[in-house]
Amino acid sequence: MSTRLISLILTPLILAIAVGRAHAQVPALPRCDSIMQQQLANRCLGGAAGVSDSRLHLLLGELDKTLPNKQLRVLHDGQTHWAQYRDQQCALEYSVAEGGTLAPALGARCAIRLTEARIAELKLFLCEGEGLTGPPCAAARRYDVREPTR
Repeated sequence: MSTRLISLILTPLILAIAVGRAHAQVPALPRCDSIMQQQLANRCLGGAAGVSDSRLHLLLGELDKTLPNKQLRVLHDGQTHWAQYRDQQCALEYSVAEGGTLAPALGARCAIRLTEARIAELKLFLCEGEGLTGPPCAAARRYDVREPTR
């Protein structure tokens, strides 16, 4: 197995571990778009979905420390409903190719897309005025999707 393939497989796992150890560092999503072998792409996308979920949980942890209790209750209730929606939507997208080798990629891409959209919505609550009074603050920009470091 080539070094590049090993790197593509291990990068999501290393990033997920890094999230647990260094809460201040928001991990980048691994790039999976150039992988041509479907099984490897599925593994990479599955890892990327895990990193995306870790990014969301990191953000929710920050919001737990900054939002007032009333907003936290609304956030937690909404988050529960959002997670149910995401799971159902991604199950639907997965079902398009269920039983085929493309199904895991479809499910993972859905999870990444919806989770990163949720992060984009919620990160502004880290800013004064919830991002409505100016450009996103530095705390919110930490969650911008960026290229992984090599």
